[in-house]
Amino acid sequence: MTVYPKGNIPFGEYFGRAFALYGENFSLFFPLSMASVGMTVIKALLSFSHDHRFVLLAAMLGPVEVCSYVYFLAALIFSVGSRADGSSVGFSDIFLLVWQRFWRCLGGYLLFGLSLLAGIFLLVLPGIYCLTVFYFFIFAILFEDKSVLAAFKRSDELVKGSFIKVLSAHAVVMFLFGVLITFLFVGARLMGWDRNVLLVVADIIAAAAMPVFLGFYYAVFLHLKNEKDGVLGISLRAV
Repeated sequence: MTVYPKGNIPFGEYFGRAFALYGENFSLFFPLSMASVGMTVIKALLSFSHDHRFVLLAAMLGPVEVCSYVYFLAALIFSVGSRADGSSVGFSDIFLLVWQRFWRCLGGYLLFGLSLLAGIFLLVLPGIYCLTVFYFFIFAILFEDKSVLAAFKRSDELVKGSFIKVLSAHAVVMFLFGVLITFLFVGARLMGWDRNVLLVVADIIAAAAMPVFLGFYYAVFLHLKNEKDGVLGISLRAV
């Protein structure tokens, strides 16, 4: 076990651990990450059809797509955090726990999304504030069994006093993700891919990389908990 330090977030170290954790648990993380975008891909493929019935079916799948994404994303987050802590949870354990907390996860993401949209409409900066302050609500629901409002309050509590550090973490993740997508788009354009196909492939690649970013954010979550709660034993398993 490696104790998380107080102070600045060691980005390189946490990303290194997240990469190693993904490699060790690829057979668990990868299927969950693909499942999170499975309905999105199916919906996109249906919308490519020239048959209006398939296009209509794709439009009707919207609510199913949202629920599927939230469920499997929550399952992926829980699996990353649990394996990071050394727990040997399997698919059945993960699916059961996430199902028990699914409606809280769904409600939390809807509230989170609305707060971001409202913030963006209010000249962007409030949206950045909401992203930074409330981002860890899902970790509080999954790992601390909080209610939706309590989870938002807990996220705010953890980030308070560490706003710049968390904002910097978001900036690093967005930069790395931007580089990944840029290379993908440039390569796809050179190969002459259709725009719609490109968007589907981008979803799949982003999902494949998601466990690394979630591993990093889980490390940041524990870092903040260590600072606020002073629980020196909480840590990401050393790799």
